[in-house]
Amino acid sequence: MPAVRRAADSGTATGVPAAVALRGVGFSYGPERSVLRGVDLSVPPGRFVSVVGPSGCGKSSLLHLVAGLAAPDAGTVELLGRPVNGPRREVGYVFQRDVLLPWRTLEQNVALGPQLAGTGRAARLREAREWLARVGLAGFEDSFPHQVSGGMRRRAAIAQTWITGPEVLLMDEPFSAVDVQMRMILGNELLDLWGESGRTVVFVTHDLEEAVALSDEVVVLSSGPASTVVGRFPVPLERPRDLLDIRTRPAFREVCDRVWQSLRDEVAAAYGEAGR
Repeated sequence: MPAVRRAADSGTATGVPAAVALRGVGFSYGPERSVLRGVDLSVPPGRFVSVVGPSGCGKSSLLHLVAGLAAPDAGTVELLGRPVNGPRREVGYVFQRDVLLPWRTLEQNVALGPQLAGTGRAARLREAREWLARVGLAGFEDSFPHQVSGGMRRRAAIAQTWITGPEVLLMDEPFSAVDVQMRMILGNELLDLWGESGRTVVFVTHDLEEAVALSDEVVVLSSGPASTVVGRFPVPLERPRDLLDIRTRPAFREVCDRVWQSLRDEVAAAYGEAGR
């Protein structure tokens, strides 16, 4: 197995359109702040792919482009074989901070997507309760966000996104606000949901071990400005995986070491630039 696969090596040879495809993508905040340049990235359907890189390298911006919340300055972004020209129903987005409405119960928050889609009250509340049970929140349906822990809020946010049935799920550091043990528990729950669904996940994280433990492949972005893809690393670990014990396996450590060799140089470059 090669240590690194470049973006060009991971097309969909079966003829099925990639779930996510970025070709020569550039993005900037004005003429003096280039964020991404020449990004090529193809994610086949049903894959779990994590994106890592130094702080400020454009990981969140990449997700915004796929979600249709921003438009590229150059290149093309496609979702399920069609150009992205704005937000699409096929995409679900779990942000760094949950977007639960404080005046609605967890059940009402999870039911919001179906409500906006026109689902009747009884049906959407029943479905919301089912999803809350799937993420371990049975019995907390009538609780308000301020009445539950951070980990429980993250579970509710994931249920709120999955209930809409997205074909592609974008996740921007969804577990960063909880402790290490809870991150592993939530990661296991996420893998269970993903394994049942066959959907595509693009997951952004600063935690290299989390990226390797969850993913089929880890993508490394270079330091900014004008970040690009500098490495792609397959994760040949069998599934299903238990994140509570996978870190002790030699194969896991081997993949982490390979990714870190690439990421380390980019982190050093980012800090060197910041210190000038």
